[in-house]
Amino acid sequence: MKKFSLLILTAISIFCLSSCYQNIFDVDISDIDIDISIKRFDKDLFDIPVDSVMGKINFFENKYQDFFDLYNYEIIRIGGTNNSEFEERIKLFLTNETVSSSYIKSKDIFTDLAPIENDFTEAFKYYKYYFPNKEIPQIISFVSGFNHQVAIDSCLIGIGLDKYLGRNCELYAQLGLPRYMTNNMHPGKIATDCLLAWARSEFAFNDSITTLLSFMVYEGKLLYFLDAMFPNQTDNLKIGYSAEKLNWCKTNEENMWTFLIEQKLLYSHKKEDINRFIKDGPFTAAFMKESPARTGIYLGWQIVRNYMKNNPDKSLQDLMNENNYQNILSLSKYKP
Repeated sequence: MKKFSLLILTAISIFCLSSCYQNIFDVDISDIDIDISIKRFDKDLFDIPVDSVMGKINFFENKYQDFFDLYNYEIIRIGGTNNSEFEERIKLFLTNETVSSSYIKSKDIFTDLAPIENDFTEAFKYYKYYFPNKEIPQIISFVSGFNHQVAIDSCLIGIGLDKYLGRNCELYAQLGLPRYMTNNMHPGKIATDCLLAWARSEFAFNDSITTLLSFMVYEGKLLYFLDAMFPNQTDNLKIGYSAEKLNWCKTNEENMWTFLIEQKLLYSHKKEDINRFIKDGPFTAAFMKESPARTGIYLGWQIVRNYMKNNPDKSLQDLMNENNYQNILSLSKYKP
């Protein structure tokens, strides 16, 4: 497969791309009464003596209910409290050097979650504005020994604080995590990551259509959802790119799109084609090493933005419930 060549746009074009979507979501949420408070499961679990854990089972079950099962079964995978080996497993987990180190670091960095609670409060006010009949989830923080970033259940969001310790956290270096991953493992990414995961659970992918285009547009819908939930947030934070990587995409948008069309990749069902443009990594293998990964998602985002711009009768609810990805592309009139 041929490599794609770099296209340089003028500064005027770049400015237009970066500014044409500003303030679209500047809506009045002042009358929406929501106040998010994050439950500190991490502190409740790790700040008690290990030998006292079994005596606190009723406390955890009553205070955290479904999340306690989710944590035990899915996040740290030690099974339920009725298992004869539960006591041994939970103690081994809590005394594990990697786990305890991650909690100590998390406790040091996240002494106060008020700024993150404010981010969630504002985002869910926008959520309630656009989806007034939807429930607001409970939000709980946890530490899992680097197992999970975000955990979603029926009406709760769990935040794995140990996955947001900062780009240059020495624990990540010790684990050998690649830079493209750790670049997004900082506190500023928590709210957008959680709302993205929440949207993914609330608005499922139509898996009857598994082409590269369908994945691109679906992921683009999720990022457009973030546009609405975080109208004052930068695009590079929402998509998880550096400013340089985002500018690369803006500069090369037309050529990326042309490449997908010329190589007949848009309607490919091949897993390797889909992963090449959707999955995370150091860069997009079909393009230059200066490119970011997930460039297909970036293009899908621009398709959805054009769709909403050119179809002003469509609401955010309409968009999130629209599972005909080809229809979105056709009505977007997308021509980078």
